[in-house]
Amino acid sequence: MDPTGVQENGGMTPLHFTVRRLDGGSYEATLALVSTLLHQGADPRAPNRHGGTVLHFLVEKLDRWNEAATVAVVTKLLEHRADPNAEDEYGFHGRHTC
Repeated sequence: MDPTGVQENGGMTPLHFTVRRLDGGSYEATLALVSTLLHQGADPRAPNRHGGTVLHFLVEKLDRWNEAATVAVVTKLLEHRADPNAEDEYGFHGRHTC
């Protein structure tokens, strides 16, 4: 079984959880894990049950992240075809909250 695409009841993937659980002291580790998951085939466009993608979760962290860390993770996701125009069930795009 490929763990990069496993989804729990809410549709969250390991990539969702990685980005959602960011904290101030783990930028490098988080970027390394995001990179590993993406290189193993994780889909940055996979929505959860509410249509939220990894970018939706990432923008929730912008006020707690430094700019360089945010740019590094967003760049990595976009390099792997994350869609900044994907809408969640509320009609929000990842770029709306930026």
